[in-house]
Amino acid sequence: MRNVFSLTVLLQLLLLVFFSSPASVSAQCSTNPELSFQNPDHESGTWGAVGSAYRFSQVLSNVDAIVTITGKNNASLYSMDLTNTGSQAAWQPQININNQHKNGSLAYLDCEVSFVVAGTTNPVVITSTVISAVDVDGDGYRLREGVGFADVNIFEMDTPTNLFAYAAGENFTMFQAATIDNQDGISVEATEQMASVTVLNSSSFQVRFQIIADPNKNGPSNATDRMFSMNFDPCIPETFVSKVSFPVEMGEFMALPNTGVVELSWTTFSELNNDRFDIQRSADGNVFYAIGTVAGNGTTTGPQSYAFLDQTAGSGVSYYRLKQIDIDGQFAYSNVVEVEMEALPVSWSVYPNPAQSEVRVDLRGEQEITAVRLLNQLGQEVEAEWSDARVMTFGDKLPTGLYFFQLQLDGSWQPSQTLLIQ
Repeated sequence: MRNVFSLTVLLQLLLLVFFSSPASVSAQCSTNPELSFQNPDHESGTWGAVGSAYRFSQVLSNVDAIVTITGKNNASLYSMDLTNTGSQAAWQPQININNQHKNGSLAYLDCEVSFVVAGTTNPVVITSTVISAVDVDGDGYRLREGVGFADVNIFEMDTPTNLFAYAAGENFTMFQAATIDNQDGISVEATEQMASVTVLNSSSFQVRFQIIADPNKNGPSNATDRMFSMNFDPCIPETFVSKVSFPVEMGEFMALPNTGVVELSWTTFSELNNDRFDIQRSADGNVFYAIGTVAGNGTTTGPQSYAFLDQTAGSGVSYYRLKQIDIDGQFAYSNVVEVEMEALPVSWSVYPNPAQSEVRVDLRGEQEITAVRLLNQLGQEVEAEWSDARVMTFGDKLPTGLYFFQLQLDGSWQPSQTLLIQ
């Protein structure tokens, strides 16, 4: 199977991921152009600073590529393109990690690559661009590399692989080395250290170069920089022995607040062996947990619509993503969407929290309670009392875990409050 998981504003992906285009990789190999990134000129801005731009001339006939640094964290640019190793046609920036904390550190540098008419800034749309991140590995001591792409249309990895994919903020799909092991040399034959993406019908793409310093009691790594290699040969994915794929072509994923609930909706344009979607929520955009599942439609070639109602969302900001799971267990993450629920003009709380056998409602106001209920993490009702009682007693001992307590005032369910049952 092929990856056709297309990100919109995860992942992103996955983490990275939504895809499109049913064309085979072998067809791409024979028809896609091979880009050549060589001899960049520093065009504007302070070297290595956010906003600084570099021009690679003639990456295709009469097409230049302008690379602009769009963001960075704990990182600095040593070289925009190393030429003394690897492939001369590859784009090979060298990035420094500035600080390596003993408990672990993260560094990254973000770039936007824009295709323009040679010698100008007029954009050029390229039908299909294949980019392979080669030699994504570690330094053998403490550092690990990661490469991410924003809003990619297709990605492929080999199996087995030494990388793992996940969705990150700002719609990046990240491919990160799972260990600090170092792969000798820079070879397109080392497919376990590679990931390939395809960007469709675009005049630009965004890439993140990431360095992770793992926690280490023996101090920082002597090497403070890592070289990355971006290869634009469309035939490189053909070297993969067994491709990982997530064949669901997604439309827009939306989250809309309503009275006491969040309405989630999304569409697919086509599906191949799609088992289900797990709906996940987070309070901080980093740690997600499942709140429900919606069955997929297996294999379809026509558009499908999906919806899910989150009745456990509290007031404030919540983050949502989808985990699309194939019948064979392979999965990918959507982009992350954010929604803010306004606090209703009702003040109430539950106690004790954590609870064991019963909870009490502390309500300040004149509204009338018409019901109270307890929901599990999947949004399923496990206990309910349809009365004006301000005490809920659990009929059966419930498993220890996180639950959501809700009350109904004047016929309207209020945003839930988290309740831990011990």
